[in-house]
Amino acid sequence: MSDSPVSPTPSAPADAAEDNTPAIVGYLFGIGLIIAAVMHSNKKTQLGAYHLRQALGILLIAIAGSVALTMVAFVVMFMAGIPVIGWGLIEGVRLLSWIFRLALLVLTILGILAAANRERKPLPVIGALCQKYFASLFA
Repeated sequence: MSDSPVSPTPSAPADAAEDNTPAIVGYLFGIGLIIAAVMHSNKKTQLGAYHLRQALGILLIAIAGSVALTMVAFVVMFMAGIPVIGWGLIEGVRLLSWIFRLALLVLTILGILAAANRERKPLPVIGALCQKYFASLFA
């Protein structure tokens, strides 16, 4: 045994890994955003705040888009009795719904990748708007 004191292991890598955990978890819809917000409130970081705003934007767009598509589908249901036109509208709404879901999935994956790489990279189309309108959140 030596008499020299044991130096503690550096905590920089752990802090760096902790820094992007709320950012990544925030993209897991609904409950993930709540968990990430609680994690972020315990240790606020700029990266965490940035990605929480992005994730909130995706979540709000998902909710608003789902409500809008449901309302359109409800209206189209009444038109389903019209041959050809009604059926075409139903298929159009179904296709639009799949495109919407795919777009949300792509945005979510892009956000997770940026958070995992510790980048503050805005999401396509909505990223700058999320930062602008939710600037005071998670600060």
